[in-house]
Amino acid sequence: TARVVIYDNRKGSINKGQLKEYIINKENPILVRIPPGCYHGFEAIGEKDAYIISITTEPYDPSDTDEYRIAFDDKSIPFKWDGNRGF
Repeated sequence: TARVVIYDNRKGSINKGQLKEYIINKENPILVRIPPGCYHGFEAIGEKDAYIISITTEPYDPSDTDEYRIAFDDKSIPFKWDGNRGF
């Protein structure tokens, strides 16, 4: 079982400030589309391994990485991860 969380902090987005949480498991195998520019994260929350497959819309370009990271516990996102982080 995995938890996927998406937070929209995009300027001008009609969904700005909204957070969505999805629980994915054998009984609920869903496809989650992450809009470009939204913060997102995932964690395994079950007793068994969780598999996440990421499919991009554009090929990776090392000269233009559209990847921005923030800490998992950044206060600007209204979500508290409760899994065992292992570090």
